[in-house]
Amino acid sequence: MHDLARALADQLHPGTAPRDVTVCFGARRQAPVEYRSRGRGGPVTVYAQALHAALYGLPTHDESLPTALDALLQATHTATAPEQKTAVLRQVAEQLRNAAEIIQRYQCRAQWDRLPTDVAEPHTTADLPRQPALRERHLLATTTDSLQALLAQPRCALGVFVPAGLHPARAERHQLAQIARAGADLFEIGLAHHDASLDGPVIQAAYRRALSRGNVLARALRAVEHAAGLRPTVVMTYWDPVSRHGPERLARLLADAGAVGAMVVDLPDDQAERWQAAAKAANLSAPRLVPRHLADTGLATVAAGASGWLYAPASTAPTGYRGPLDVPALADFTTRLRTTSPLPVVSGVGISTPALAERVAPLVDAVVIGTPVVRALMTAPEQAPALTAAFAQALNPYATTETRA
Repeated sequence: MHDLARALADQLHPGTAPRDVTVCFGARRQAPVEYRSRGRGGPVTVYAQALHAALYGLPTHDESLPTALDALLQATHTATAPEQKTAVLRQVAEQLRNAAEIIQRYQCRAQWDRLPTDVAEPHTTADLPRQPALRERHLLATTTDSLQALLAQPRCALGVFVPAGLHPARAERHQLAQIARAGADLFEIGLAHHDASLDGPVIQAAYRRALSRGNVLARALRAVEHAAGLRPTVVMTYWDPVSRHGPERLARLLADAGAVGAMVVDLPDDQAERWQAAAKAANLSAPRLVPRHLADTGLATVAAGASGWLYAPASTAPTGYRGPLDVPALADFTTRLRTTSPLPVVSGVGISTPALAERVAPLVDAVVIGTPVVRALMTAPEQAPALTAAFAQALNPYATTETRA
């Protein structure tokens, strides 16, 4: 039953371990089934009747329901041959994936319905209210357009990297709101990973803390949802979590949470096409990190598969580097990128002070700060807004942050 527990845990609370979720079944043929799960996030109750109705197009009133899911659950106890058990577990996992996608669609519709009328109506046509799926795609497209408009502005935008799950949800919401008001134009939300080889000790420590809290993917999706309600939001991740959760599934989850893009910082060359297709299908931008050492042919290949932006590291060191920057070399590299692709160019890594941000700003469309803010969030979260404001002031010295929405 361990495999079944893992499948159920991942579907009910994505990213959690089986020990963190307790599931009780009451299954009887020709009868509705109630599923109860309790995890660290509190009780969750889902009735099989509603899931049956959504999965199979059945009425929701009190009638005997087909027992496809019920029979599968019973079969987990009665199957004896290994191949039978494997087949049953695969079927259960597929049913749970379908159910999770249905719930996500309902959540997206609920988020749309909560929008103020003056926000929703400009993006609604006569057909949209009757076609929720089209309405969801329209909302996502509108958000993606906001990122493109931001990066097309003559001034250099400020992006702020925040690791998901570093603090409890309420504190995280408050921190994101304060950072947005302090001058952040966009958010990069980091999906915690145990082997963050391109990151320095500060972000690695932040990821370890997030991992120790459990429910990594669920917490990341919640952080994305909060951040996306404030500013355009792009997820930063390594390939391993993408591979484990499935590129197509993870792309849909991130898009449903409100992300406008996702950048896989160590995307393998042989997986690039699959990831780009998955991101495109979910209406996500797929920015690419471009190593400075690439020859022109390799640079063109990477740029051709990217969307949203090209990421030009300001330093070749891991994140958190505090030394001097070779700004002329970065200028030459950004020139090569702009010659190769019309995509905006964004820079981060090693931009450790507002003064350095001011020097990099004329070369790129956005500067992203990470380690300075993460260090504050780890040790003194109340300092993160002031630190963000200092960088925002350096990029746009005539702007004020007090009136930002």
